[in-house]
Amino acid sequence: MTARDPKVKGLAFRSVLRAVVALRGEAAAEAARRAMPPEVAEALQRGTIVATGWYPIAWYREMFSGVVRATSAELPRQIGAEAISADLAGVHKALLRLLSPQTVYSLSNRLFGNYYDTGRVTTLENRPGFVHGRASGCVGWDRNMWQELVGATERILETAGARHVRIRVLAGGGDADEACEIEARWS
Repeated sequence: MTARDPKVKGLAFRSVLRAVVALRGEAAAEAARRAMPPEVAEALQRGTIVATGWYPIAWYREMFSGVVRATSAELPRQIGAEAISADLAGVHKALLRLLSPQTVYSLSNRLFGNYYDTGRVTTLENRPGFVHGRASGCVGWDRNMWQELVGATERILETAGARHVRIRVLAGGGDADEACEIEARWS
């Protein structure tokens, strides 16, 4: 790994595993660890991935691949929603409830930067009940990570008061895509 390789914050790893336990139980989390490459599984098991540290996105991809192999391809989106709820518990959640969903989405690039050192989120269109955004420059991402982001976006909008959120991927968001464009609608 070089200094220029993309990285993800250790908090994200811990949040994903906590979400797997919440959604599927400890046995599923253990099965996921067994399905990961040894260096990733050992770092998670030994607790050497710390919340404030930065780690290779390749490890994060491998962690998600292990989770999907041990559970299902639908789980990353659910993990994104569950993980962001836990990460934003307390005062952050109370603050989100004071803002409109479209305002909260417009602040998402700041939140995104707390987790990833690559990429950015841009709001293309923003009005009550609708946002159109793009995440770009996300080097090293895969479909599982994009689905996690979609789930987190959905939950953030719901936390800010959006009801019946529907998110549609307009472009990108697949394996090896460095960008994903979405639109979200709600009532």
